[in-house]
Amino acid sequence: MKQLLVLLVVIIGLMLSGCADNIVSPELNSEAHVPLTCANKQQCDLYWSRVQIWISDHSFFRIQTVTDTVLNTYGPDQYNHISWQLARIPNADGSARIKINPNCDIQILCVKQVYQDVVSLKEYVRSGS
Repeated sequence: MKQLLVLLVVIIGLMLSGCADNIVSPELNSEAHVPLTCANKQQCDLYWSRVQIWISDHSFFRIQTVTDTVLNTYGPDQYNHISWQLARIPNADGSARIKINPNCDIQILCVKQVYQDVVSLKEYVRSGS
């Protein structure tokens, strides 16, 4: 019985230490929630092509569907791999918002990685590097 209690305490300690690694800083949280927008068709087309490049280069899962307005990858799976759903939502004036929806089956294991990847994706889309 004592060994079971010790094992339980060790497992809980390991789980909690893993959670500490997934704490998202206020700065990362803030940047991840800044909308990704483009001003006109030319910029929006460029941004959308960069979205596709970044996802192709960084996603664990292959692209399942890509159109002028939607990009979906396969997944998620039962691990901490991130799958992606993105939508290009046009406005009447030619501008658009790119909605980013990352998914992970085991959120506790990948929450910080999701935020980091969203920020990385946005930085690449805006700068091209």
